[in-house]
Amino acid sequence: MNWVSRLKTRLPVMTRTRRKPSGRVLVAHWDRERVHYVVTTPGAKRLRSQDAGSVPLADQSGPLTALAEHLRAREIQVQHLIVLLSRPEIDVLTLDLPPSEVIELPALVQGEVERQLGESETPPIVDFCASTIARGDIDKVGQQVLAFAMTAASLETLRSDAVQAGFRLSAVSFRQMCALSRMRRGASNSSILSVSVQVYHGEIEFAFCVGSQPLMLRSVRISLDDMAPVAEQLVQETDRCLTLLPPETEELPKHWFIDASSPAARQLAQALRNLGQAQVHSVQYATGDEIDRPISAESQPETQSVSPENEDPSSTPASPADADLPGAALAGAVWDFAHDGLLVNLADPKRSPPPPSPWVRPAAWSAAACAAFAILGTVLLSDVWQLRDQVQALEVQLTESKKLEAKALEKSDQVAVVEQWLSDQVNWLGVLSEISQRVPDGRNATIRRLSASAGASTGVIDLSVQVLQPDDISELEERLRSVKYSVSSKRISQSPESAEFPWQFETRIDFSIDKPDWSRYGAAQPSKTESSVFSNPDRTATETVLSDRAEVNQLTSANSPQETRVEETQKADEASPDAIILKNTQEFSVPKPQQNGAIIGGEQQGAGS
Repeated sequence: MNWVSRLKTRLPVMTRTRRKPSGRVLVAHWDRERVHYVVTTPGAKRLRSQDAGSVPLADQSGPLTALAEHLRAREIQVQHLIVLLSRPEIDVLTLDLPPSEVIELPALVQGEVERQLGESETPPIVDFCASTIARGDIDKVGQQVLAFAMTAASLETLRSDAVQAGFRLSAVSFRQMCALSRMRRGASNSSILSVSVQVYHGEIEFAFCVGSQPLMLRSVRISLDDMAPVAEQLVQETDRCLTLLPPETEELPKHWFIDASSPAARQLAQALRNLGQAQVHSVQYATGDEIDRPISAESQPETQSVSPENEDPSSTPASPADADLPGAALAGAVWDFAHDGLLVNLADPKRSPPPPSPWVRPAAWSAAACAAFAILGTVLLSDVWQLRDQVQALEVQLTESKKLEAKALEKSDQVAVVEQWLSDQVNWLGVLSEISQRVPDGRNATIRRLSASAGASTGVIDLSVQVLQPDDISELEERLRSVKYSVSSKRISQSPESAEFPWQFETRIDFSIDKPDWSRYGAAQPSKTESSVFSNPDRTATETVLSDRAEVNQLTSANSPQETRVEETQKADEASPDAIILKNTQEFSVPKPQQNGAIIGGEQQGAGS
């Protein structure tokens, strides 16, 4: 062991700088019915719904085995496994300890946990987090500590199960503490009492926090059949727990923060509002979005029916409410593991540093003497080294200036082309997909012709429709009309020659074109080093152009001729009332309707110049 390794072993484990992980990370936790997981890369900007899912538990196999078979079927490779355990697997204790140094705290917590749990052949695995820190001295830790313990045999069993399933166990944490990750990262508000609630199958976990510090962790068994009695039970349980909290928390206003990653949680939030709980916040912790509007049956998104033959029992349902982003526990564990490290990690708990070696003092004096001689020797050459560094810095600056001067005009053209291309984008496939879900049943109507065009801020879709009965005309308009779409029909006539669909008419659908989201194509608030095209040669052309837009705009003062030509083309296209030309210069084809949609036949059109 070299002197660098020896020095690292003398540092407190809980104050070390954690190395950022590399490779894909699998975070999983389970309940009595399913295993919930998320697979992500530590460098990813945000979590996606396709990275998360759930697997039903099989009676003959454990949760890790079922999860491994599911990932192998989807050909997903992972390098790290993080397991989040609930209260049945981990003992949670609230300890009152005397003020002590940071390096002494792990030993005090270990001894107090062993005293409360009783003597055993092997000491338990213990990790902890300090609830409060003394304001006067950062080296002094407050009296209240949350300790988490599990037996060494349980941890060894979990490791062996992970190895048999083909995983490498990197961390074991407490699920409820990971769910509070975003609350710890956000701005702390010590003037309110926060109640963080997570809903699982047959269980609700909730925690009381003041600011970013958890005061009490609790869980209750529930039934998900009806959320109204569950909300009443939760309010009664929280009122009972409030009597166990410090007296100064009684006057604080209570705010509910519901993890809205599942339909049951959103129904619970609405039930709490119905009980008169004013401060109820439905939060999607994977994105940080807060949903303050009431949750009702009408506000739930529509789901597509899936036949039993095509349904995959080993994956999550196809309902959008069930396919949301991962919950607070999974999202918090991914963020903590990739950045600051898990607050509680029973696979690598906090430990006191080993006692110092008797050779430390002589080695320190010897190192100081060697350093003094080295300083005296380097003083003689300091002036020469300083001049050499200045010359190298000036050479690098000159090289960068030449590169920037040579690339300025080329980047200006790239910016103009990319910005024009992004400004002309219209999501025609998304609009047509949404309209196809709104049209009536295919036995009552058929679409003979479809044309689309786009203006500066408005898109238009013209439909030539044939229906069986006159009542189907108003039904079609009611289905298509919404806040986003305005619908008008004209030229209603009856054709005796057509026995199948005798009534025909034309419908026009108008909608507003959304502006492009520039944040999707470049990094938000890039640094000066990242914004330069020469600092990162591996970046794509679109990212480089958009991140340097402010720099190029100072070099270009007038619009390019290409923009003038695009505007003239748009004005010419708007003059044609029956134009089927898409002004965003994109070609598309009308998607085939679903089985419950109207028949789109005859003269299907959807082309653009």
